Amino acid sequence: MSTITSPFWQAVDDEVAALVTVQPTTAAQVVAILRVYDPADADARGADAVFSAEGRQVSLHELLAGAGWFAEPLGEDCHLLHNVETGSRLGLYGDLVYAEPETHTRTA
Repeated sequence: MSTITSPFWQAVDDEVAALVTVQPTTAAQVVAILRVYDPADADARGADAVFSAEGRQVSLHELLAGAGWFAEPLGEDCHLLHNVETGSRLGLYGDLVYAEPETHTRTA
């Protein structure tokens, strides 16, 4: 299988590698990594961060499972991620990521 190689996808691959290496346990750590590596503009999309690696057929909750995160499905393409150790939470709506989602409301 060939892999798409462009600056966008290289940034996505670097993002995945950083998440695997760091194994973040708080929402703030996850958001910080995504904001450093993800090529998408989270601010323009109204999110805390964006996880573009879904295009690489990898999910954020699968990458974070080893760091103590579990996913609760909330609906089609929506999940609440909760870290057992820290109590930290992330809301995922497609590729949009929100830290501590109880402070956000979804408008679309």
